[in-house]
This record gives sequence, C-alpha cells and structure tokens, in this order.
Amino acid sequence: MSNTEPITEPIETVSPPAGLPVDVPAADISPADISPADIPPADIPPGDIPPADRGTLDIAERVVERIAARVAGEVDGVGAVPTSGMRRLLRRQDDEPTAAVALGSDSVEIELAVSVDYPRNIRIVTDAVRGRVTDEVVRLTGMTVEAVNISVPRLVTEAARPARPRVQ
Repeated sequence: MSNTEPITEPIETVSPPAGLPVDVPAADISPADISPADIPPADIPPGDIPPADRGTLDIAERVVERIAARVAGEVDGVGAVPTSGMRRLLRRQDDEPTAAVALGSDSVEIELAVSVDYPRNIRIVTDAVRGRVTDEVVRLTGMTVEAVNISVPRLVTEAARPARPRVQ
C-alpha cells in the first residue's frame, strides 16, 4: 500500500460509554466524553475509589507505640529508659525508649520517655526526637500527629550505660 492510495479498511469501533451512539469511531471519543460513572467499578484503579468505599483500616496502639519508640531510639543522644527490677523480670530489657499513645479516628497523641546522654543538650535532643517521631508516624500510618510529649527521667553517662553485646 503506497501513501497515495485511499484507506479502504473500515475504522475500528469500540463499545462506547453509556449515552454515546454505538457507531462512533474510537478516534472520535475524547476523555471529556467519559465520566467516572460510565466506567464499571472493576475498571477503576484502587487509588480512585473513595476511601469510604475501600474498607476499613485499624492500626493498633501497640503498632504506633513500637514505631515511636524505635524511631526515638535511633536519634543520636537518646538512650533507653531504665526499667525497674520487676519489669526486667517480666520482659527483656529493651534498648529503646518507652512510648504510649492515644489514638483518635485519624490522629494520634504520643507520650515518650527517653533518657538523654550526658552532657547533651536536652532541648536539642528532644526536639530532634519529636521531629523524627512525627515524620515517621505520619509516613508509616498516614495519621495526623497531634502532639509528641516527651519526659526525660534521667541523664545517662557513658559509664552508666549498659554494654551492648558484641557481634560474634
């Protein structure tokens, strides 16, 4: 077929969305002619389905507590909160701060207890903890962080810090 010959093949037609004539060539249908109501639900990508129609998501308080405690423990200058003898018997001595949360429908308030390495500036360390915890909780859960309240029950000197086990 050369470029000068007329096209004699029929133009392919497709099934149009509701409200359009059946014999409209596919090339004549523009995105403006199709509304979301014309597309069957199975063809809608998950991101376009309204959140209320996708189902529910329940994030346990313990999940948010673990995120907050772990992230807080990663901040330079933060140590674990000392545990009492009884708590040590009931669970292992973690090398992380402790956290408690109060969950709302789409928000969370976080209470943290962290030890700060001496002679670090407590305000600078806790501001860094607050920022990192807020960012990570929002990133991982999608919740709004209403507040991150931090208590510092003790300063930890290098000599008082428990030795970390060596890798063998």
